[in-house]
Amino acid sequence: MSGIAIARALAYAEFLRSRTTPIVGTLTIPLAEDLMPGQLIHVHAKKKSDGTYRVDDDFRVTKILHTMSSELGYISTVDVARTEWQFS
Repeated sequence: MSGIAIARALAYAEFLRSRTTPIVGTLTIPLAEDLMPGQLIHVHAKKKSDGTYRVDDDFRVTKILHTMSSELGYISTVDVARTEWQFS
């Protein structure tokens, strides 16, 4: 293996080591007509007994679907993702 190939392999291994597994989820909320894919939102979910939230973080919207339900009215189903770092 040449020096360049070794350097490339080491750089790629370091890149993979520093990556984190994204946290993904789906939220169902009342109609959010101005919400767009790519937008950064703050999520509070899974309230604990001490009043804090298990999920209290910023997430990036990856997909949004607006629907009308006879039981719930207009709702938005939002897919979100969170990684170790986010683009601003």
